[in-house]
Parts: sequence; C-alpha cells; structure tokens
Amino acid sequence: MEEIIYSNDKELLRRFIVTVDVVCNRGNWLTSENQNKELKVLAQSYDWLLFLTDNGLAEFIEKLLFKPTKEFAPIRKAFISSYTITLKF
Repeated sequence: MEEIIYSNDKELLRRFIVTVDVVCNRGNWLTSENQNKELKVLAQSYDWLLFLTDNGLAEFIEKLLFKPTKEFAPIRKAFISSYTITLKF
C-alpha cells in the first residue's frame, strides 16, 4: 500500500481505493477474548475500521463534513464524491 501511496504513477493512484468505515465505539463489538459476529463482517468488508466515541463521531462529522478547515477540504471532497446520491451539507 505504501508503494502505491508514494508512487508518482497517476494511473496507479487513480485506481487505488481504500475503504474506511467509521463506527461508534460500543462495547458490544468485541471482548478481550472474542470479536462479535458483526465486527468480523465489517473487518472483512473494509480496509480500515475507525472506532469513535459518540463525541468523536460528532466531531468527525462537524469538522470534516459541515465545517472543514482548508486542510481537510480535499478529504471532504473525496468523502462526498464517493457517494452516487447527492449529499447536502
């Protein structure tokens, strides 16, 4: 993955997709001994899982989607362009 990310090959980068799922950090996802069935399904479906508290998820939405800084504007654009429906923020 690092080789692709740091590559100057625009065609390679254009086809590179990383899937990320943002989920709340609920206690029912896993125990120290075992992962919950739903977590196993999510882990197989995405490259990265981000576990956020309710406050963390609210801050993510606020700072990335509703009021992004100049630094986060490209992330917001990529996030929104990944949907086929029109999102209104």
